[in-house]
Amino acid sequence: MKLHITVDNVQDIENADDAACKEILLDHVLNMVDNPVVLLQQVVKKMRHGCKLIITCADIYTICEAYVIAEINSSQLTDLLVGSKRHFAIEDVCSMLTELGIKITKKRLDGFEMIIEGERP
Repeated sequence: MKLHITVDNVQDIENADDAACKEILLDHVLNMVDNPVVLLQQVVKKMRHGCKLIITCADIYTICEAYVIAEINSSQLTDLLVGSKRHFAIEDVCSMLTELGIKITKKRLDGFEMIIEGERP
């Protein structure tokens, strides 16, 4: 089973059987939920061993850095940040995943977006 979780269907994670997923994509969800740690705990329960997890999310460090060096203006900064309940740097998310037993296999930045891939050993 593959799951593609967005803000609009985040509740679908509860409907999946435990240890049933081969791949889970969290597409700009972590910064939009009230408790991202609880969501990640739920996700890990749904992952079978060897399951691939992909997380995309805005990277606050890159956004702020762009503002400080004037690559973006205050209006653009506001557009990038408004609507999010939480803001993370790529290392914050990697740390949360590692604490939950997920092995980070790849992490990168694409503009202001982080893309993290991990696997449940």
